[in-house]
Amino acid sequence: MQAAKILVIIMTAALVAGLGLLVYGMANRTASLGDGPEPFGTVDVAVPTGAAVKAMVADEGLLYLHLAAPGGERILVLEGRSGRQLGEVSLVPGAQ
Repeated sequence: MQAAKILVIIMTAALVAGLGLLVYGMANRTASLGDGPEPFGTVDVAVPTGAAVKAMVADEGLLYLHLAAPGGERILVLEGRSGRQLGEVSLVPGAQ
């Protein structure tokens, strides 16, 4: 009976310690996330006259704009924070 009491006390202490470590780990991860992205103001992006944005995707600091323009469809690749154009992909029908 004495051994069972000691085993219950040890298991309870291990459970409490594990729970404490879990809370400590969660608190550290939450603190390291920061306050989110910093504001950057207004960025003007030049698009061709008559073009319309069909889709927009943000991924790892880059912004991809799928444009439908009178001259054909294209994808602009922009730096997310500054709006600087890094490249352009023209979608040409029938090209292989």
